[in-house]
Amino acid sequence: STLSSSSAASDVYKRQVAENTEGITMSEDAIFSTLWDGGVEGFEGSGAGLRWRADSGGVWQVGAPVAGPGVAFAGEGSAATDLGADYQPNEDSRIVGPLFDVPGVEETPHLRFMHWWSFGMGDHGYVEVREVDTQIWVKLASFSGRQTEWSGKSLDLSAFAGRRIQVAYRIKSDADTDLGPGWFIDDVELVRNEVADWTVGMADGFESGNFWRDWTCLLYTSD
Repeated sequence: STLSSSSAASDVYKRQVAENTEGITMSEDAIFSTLWDGGVEGFEGSGAGLRWRADSGGVWQVGAPVAGPGVAFAGEGSAATDLGADYQPNEDSRIVGPLFDVPGVEETPHLRFMHWWSFGMGDHGYVEVREVDTQIWVKLASFSGRQTEWSGKSLDLSAFAGRRIQVAYRIKSDADTDLGPGWFIDDVELVRNEVADWTVGMADGFESGNFWRDWTCLLYTSD
């Protein structure tokens, strides 16, 4: 598999990633695991292209956005379905992150990230997880329509506590020509002791059934 990466200076590189029969990257596992030890993946520099890979024939790129938001959430780099143009019809492509061990359920592990998206009608972005020795991708979340400001999302990983997994971001488009700039991802991290479904950049209309968990009354008085 190859992953192309572009910088603001428009230099492009590709790297072949060795895989075993399950399609899991092998040689960089020890390096990959350090990414999730309290760090944030900001997709900066050439190393991001070594840590994340696009599946065969995939459209994902790593570098400085030109299309879509025009800038990364932080720094210069992000992962994107295409850094400089709309995605195409009939796309089905993932960018796959490094292997990591999910902490125990008592640590309430969550996947946290910032993203920007603009999809045509009928097209979707999915966050997926795969355990280390399987080919089964499990969907954690899906996104459609448009959110044209950078916003944050946190997804519960408790169902995978104590297991070794990979995370993928997947775009899937239909055959029509109602397209868009696609999906841009930045600042991916593993968070412990997350107490709520963390969301940044989107209004809270107090409609969620989790309202009383996400918001807390610090002082209550009555007449």
